[in-house]
Amino acid sequence: MRRLLGLDYVLEHPRLPWLPTEADRVAAFEALGIGRGLLPQRVYRGALGGLRRFFPLGLPIALDTERAVFVYAEPGYETATAIRSWGAKHGDLWKGLWDLGLKIEVVAVVRRWKEYGRTSRVLANWSRY
Repeated sequence: MRRLLGLDYVLEHPRLPWLPTEADRVAAFEALGIGRGLLPQRVYRGALGGLRRFFPLGLPIALDTERAVFVYAEPGYETATAIRSWGAKHGDLWKGLWDLGLKIEVVAVVRRWKEYGRTSRVLANWSRY
């Protein structure tokens, strides 16, 4: 459901310069001088070692010369803790982009009004930047 919600937003905004893959995202932010240490990441551990993934939820990101757009898709079965956690994992990246003079736009895509209220309250607290 999360990927469908994100895809729906991307299809509604075809003119935005979307970064479709993990490699595209990492390369774009590195080209701006933002190191991998500031990118949201998760390490998956297994019998053969660890695998580091950047932007592990795979949610849509667009980037141009003026702004970065980050889409959070709320499928309807999580609490406000999930969007707060997602935001915290992106915080260092957002600060790095802000320091470069880029605007940061965070969009929450939801299925129902209940999720809209919850996510809009969280996003309202982030709007101070």
